[in-house]
Amino acid sequence: MKYLDFIDNTKISKICFGTWNLSPSTKKFISPNTTTPLQSINLLRFALDKGINFFDTADIYGEGIGEKIIGKAFQNLRKEIIVITKSGVLNERNDTNFSKKYIEKKIKKSLTNLNTDYLDGYQFHNITSESNIDSSYNFLTKLKKKGKIRSIGFSSRDPIDAYKILKNYNFDFLQVGFSIFDQRLLYSKILELKKKKKFILLTRSPFNSGYLLKKKSNKALIRPKLQSLIDHFVKKNKKDIYYKNNSLAESALKFCISFPEISSIIIGMATKLEITRNINTMYDDLNLEQGWKKKLIKVYKTFNGN
Repeated sequence: MKYLDFIDNTKISKICFGTWNLSPSTKKFISPNTTTPLQSINLLRFALDKGINFFDTADIYGEGIGEKIIGKAFQNLRKEIIVITKSGVLNERNDTNFSKKYIEKKIKKSLTNLNTDYLDGYQFHNITSESNIDSSYNFLTKLKKKGKIRSIGFSSRDPIDAYKILKNYNFDFLQVGFSIFDQRLLYSKILELKKKKKFILLTRSPFNSGYLLKKKSNKALIRPKLQSLIDHFVKKNKKDIYYKNNSLAESALKFCISFPEISSIIIGMATKLEITRNINTMYDDLNLEQGWKKKLIKVYKTFNGN
């Protein structure tokens, strides 16, 4: 496992365990969950044993159950892990509430669920440059000074819009989607801004939430048009996408790992085999693999007509 700098000289694993699919579906929020709580706990502990020390969750994952699972899995191992959570999303329509009162309430609940007295990182969940977060951001800054949270971040669905947010606030970290099929990050100027503002970049969905691998465990989550578009992209560019004798999953993850600017890649994993496979997919020699990486960037650009 490779480790990179996070906050206050701590190190995070290059692979971050995203816990959405370890959390059960509820009436308000659907998830691709296929594991029982006990199985989820065992997977989290297995991941830690294999070197993954970084875990991402949210208040809406199982409406708190996801956080509770992490709290139970690491109840005596708190100092060995880095855990970040997020809140602000109210429903699957992505209605949001980032008011100070709401955020304060949710942080208290997350601390209880995670069985901890501090958070390594707190994120505004899916904010946009139009979101009103000034009051809450100031509140989080005060919590950071008190040691209740160690870092402040946000998640964004649009890297182009995330760039605008980063220019206006001094966030410690952010997470955005990035994959061979979704390379908007490279056109967002975020990587350029990172050299000046020194924030930590996390990316998620290297497999496009399973669509890249044709793996969707919940029919309610399937989007046929997106699946068809990704299938076409992979079929048309197959000879350029696959790295040597690697599988599509390994090649897709290698591409994301190949960017040294990305501190950690958030991946949902539901089996020990998936955890082991992702850990073993490292990017060992950037010089030897640069040609393949450049081809993938060109393939994406051509496919999208840029």
